[in-house]
Amino acid sequence: MGPPPRARHPGRRGEDRGRVPARAVPEPADRLQHGRHRLANACPALKVDKLTSKDVPTFAYEFNDQNAPQRYLPPVSFPYGAAHQSELQYLFDLPTPPTGSSRFPGMLTTEQQTLAASMRHYWANFAARGRPSSAGLPRWPRFNRHSQRMLSLIPPRPHVETDFAADHHCGFWAHVG
Repeated sequence: MGPPPRARHPGRRGEDRGRVPARAVPEPADRLQHGRHRLANACPALKVDKLTSKDVPTFAYEFNDQNAPQRYLPPVSFPYGAAHQSELQYLFDLPTPPTGSSRFPGMLTTEQQTLAASMRHYWANFAARGRPSSAGLPRWPRFNRHSQRMLSLIPPRPHVETDFAADHHCGFWAHVG
C-alpha cells in the first residue's frame, strides 16, 4: 500500500491541499448516500431547529453511530451509516433477533449499549423535567440559532458538536435542493 492520495483543488491542476488518508476518500455509493442524507434529513432538520429555537426550548441532536445495526432496511451494497430510524433500537427494548437471521442484524455492541443507556436517560429526563441533561452524562446544551450547539449521539459517549452546518455542507445543499 503506497502513500495516501493527494487532495487537489477542483479546477486547479497540480495544486494540492495536502495528504488525505485513503479511508477519508469514500466510495461513490458512500458519497451518494451521504449527499442524500444531508439533502433530505440533516440540513432540513437544522433549519427546523433554528426556527423552533426562536420560540421554544430546543434540544437538537444527531444520531451518529455509523455502525448501527439496520433492523428495518433491506441489505444494500453500501453502508447505511446512521440512517434515519436506526436510533429506535437504542431507545426501546426490541426483541432479540433470531440467531443467524439474515433479516435482522446482531445485537448492539457494548459501546452501543452504553450509548443506548445514555439516550434512555436523556429522553426520560426530557419527558419528566423538560430538559434532557442528567448527572453523570455529558450536558446536552439548549440549541440556539447562533451557537447551533447540539449533542452528537456517538458510541460510547455523546459529545457536543458546534460545526454541524459546515460538516454537512448545508450552505451548498441549500442552493442545490
